[in-house]
Amino acid sequence: MLDKIQALQSTLRPSEQRVAQAVLSQPHQIVELSIAALAAQAGVSEPTVMRFCRALGCSGYQDFKLRLAQALSASLLYSHRELSAEDDTASVTDKVLEGAIASLMSVRRSLDNTALTQAVDLLMQARHVEIYGLGGAGIVAADAQLKFCRLGLAAVAYSDPYLHNVAASLLQAGDTVLALSNTGRSRDLLRSAELALASGANLIAISASGSPLARLAQVCLAVDGAAGHDAYAPIKARIAPMVVIDALAINIALRQGPAMLKRLQQMHTVLQDKFLPR
Repeated sequence: MLDKIQALQSTLRPSEQRVAQAVLSQPHQIVELSIAALAAQAGVSEPTVMRFCRALGCSGYQDFKLRLAQALSASLLYSHRELSAEDDTASVTDKVLEGAIASLMSVRRSLDNTALTQAVDLLMQARHVEIYGLGGAGIVAADAQLKFCRLGLAAVAYSDPYLHNVAASLLQAGDTVLALSNTGRSRDLLRSAELALASGANLIAISASGSPLARLAQVCLAVDGAAGHDAYAPIKARIAPMVVIDALAINIALRQGPAMLKRLQQMHTVLQDKFLPR
């Protein structure tokens, strides 16, 4: 829930942003407050608090408090601690692992299984799949290409903005683009997404909910909290989208059934001479 509030904060009205700031500053205290108390603390009206709750997909203030309490309870299990120059090797390793686990827990909370099913449908029906990502997301895009190609999908990944701008403009109806961006605010990626849609292609985003990229996409697989500038940002930026891609690939493989097993055997035969004998 806190990750979702952070992701959506910039899209809210100024008065609703004040509510978001109040919640983020002391979330544990908020679950004990009435709607009137929160409104007074944020300096807004009670209807503004209600609009804030509905912007998060909650039915009302009580539903919001319940979801917030559940999120806080889950986050207590795996919460990362700040890295310090005084940390020894074991402490750094523990904190890095905690950061990775926290990222996975965040994905588990934010990922919509209905959206995941829709994304699987689009990928399996696609004539051609293109995967776009910039910087670190380009590495994740290459990983997705490898996984999808093993499944028999006609998939290609582009991490150069000029290339995926051109490629997007040449797509056709029946093609699908998977766009990767933890912030959902990259100008080059948004341009490619717009070109893909104009060409008649479908668009799936793995991005922050409420981001410009998420709003463009027919299907958004939310990875709220994966973007950031703290010491754990590189971990979250890789792990969050990669685990979503794994979920997509495994769901596709399971749907393919026996055909997938035959394909795996073919790949094993082709690659057998690449390895030394045991």
